[in-house]
Amino acid sequence: MCSMVNILQDFGELVWILLPLMVTQIVLIIVGLWEWNRKKEILGQNKIIWLVIIIFINFFGPIIFLIYSQKISVSVTTVGPEIDDWEV
Repeated sequence: MCSMVNILQDFGELVWILLPLMVTQIVLIIVGLWEWNRKKEILGQNKIIWLVIIIFINFFGPIIFLIYSQKISVSVTTVGPEIDDWEV
């Protein structure tokens, strides 16, 4: 019976160690899915592939998507002349 108590204590310590990682993982997935849903026109045909990456590549999938989508957003918004530069 004493070993069962030790196992439960060890499990309790493990939960407190892993809890921040689990919360971070959940937040990353939620933010990744939110951004995935917002960026329909930027991702094009790769939208389903990015969904799989966000959901199934734990922890790093949402981070990779957020970095990639930010780079794509910056390049799409900086290409072409500004509206103020057009002469009517």
